[in-house]
Amino acid sequence: MVLGAEGAAVTDQPAIDLSTRITLRAVEAAASLGVSEKTLRTLGVPCIRSGRVVLYAVSELQKWAAANSHSDEDRVAETVGGILEAVNS
Repeated sequence: MVLGAEGAAVTDQPAIDLSTRITLRAVEAAASLGVSEKTLRTLGVPCIRSGRVVLYAVSELQKWAAANSHSDEDRVAETVGGILEAVNS
């Protein structure tokens, strides 16, 4: 997928296989997580800065996503725990 300046897919350029990349630009990293660039900046994902260039290591994006993902079981446990806490207080 090739992304333009606004983060929209550009179809007149050849696709880039993001799985072969070591780092991604902010627009690409945000798209890979399904968030905006603004949201990406607030998530605390480690990045590499060199002047105005901001890059995100693919390995760091994968680590962050794994550490911040929740399974349905986790969500159910949190919900049930919250309900039990409210009932017992």
